[in-house]
Amino acid sequence: MPAYKYQTADGKTKWYANFYYTDWLGQKKHKCKRGFDTKGAAREYEHSFLDRFSKEPTIQFASLAKNYLEDMESRLKLTTLKGKRYIIEQKLTPFFGSMQICDIDADLVRRWQNSLINYRDENGKPYAETYLHTINSQLSSIFNYAVKYYRLRINPCYVAGSIGESRASEMNFWTQDQFEHALQFEQKPSYRVAFKILFYTGMREGEVLAITPGGRAAG
Repeated sequence: MPAYKYQTADGKTKWYANFYYTDWLGQKKHKCKRGFDTKGAAREYEHSFLDRFSKEPTIQFASLAKNYLEDMESRLKLTTLKGKRYIIEQKLTPFFGSMQICDIDADLVRRWQNSLINYRDENGKPYAETYLHTINSQLSSIFNYAVKYYRLRINPCYVAGSIGESRASEMNFWTQDQFEHALQFEQKPSYRVAFKILFYTGMREGEVLAITPGGRAAG
């Protein structure tokens, strides 16, 4: 996996990768990529590029994820694909990206799951149970893809088990009579107006709090 250096017009030393590969149609093609600052960066580019054409379980997770998304582009709606890409790039690749998929076992998946379960934002809030389930399901989908097309022996998510809940917890709503009964205990006019807006319009609490007497949003 050689790399080659050259001089730019302003006298700087740069490196380029120059190699041949066989595409998915079995055709031999040439690839040349210039502009790398180091020899190592040029060689890493070649390695990552060729890795995407691998059909073996030694493929890196990042390469597999790119191939998976590319395959899904023709099969999913744009909004669905956008959601998948966000989860993969933000929640999966940072953890598994440089690993070969054959080295990702159930124990490693559970450690990743635990990091999600234990996560808390700046306000101390964890991920919603449905969001945890969605993230884990996306990882499982990629491994199912690898089992089918990259000779991966088993989906490690099956062994590790799932996390989160597929459905949100049931929400309770007041009836008209229940609302009227509760409203009689609130005497402040502004609060009564706010409660009525919430009940009759379905607005969120933050949206109601942003309303001012003049009819414009606060702030």
